[in-house]
Amino acid sequence: MEAALDELYTTPPPDFVSRREELAATAKAAGRVEDARRIHGARRPTRAAWAANLLLRSQPQ
Repeated sequence: MEAALDELYTTPPPDFVSRREELAATAKAAGRVEDARRIHGARRPTRAAWAANLLLRSQPQ
């Protein structure tokens, strides 16, 4: 679950919704309905929030 959300929030904002739907469908098909709901509920970040997230991940200290 956390890996899916990590991947999702490193996806560029224009591709976020389609990737979110793919990840949610994959989780649902695997029988992980609660994970699918949580993934589907993830909100698309603004470009600024996305860029800040990438920066934070590249330099965690």
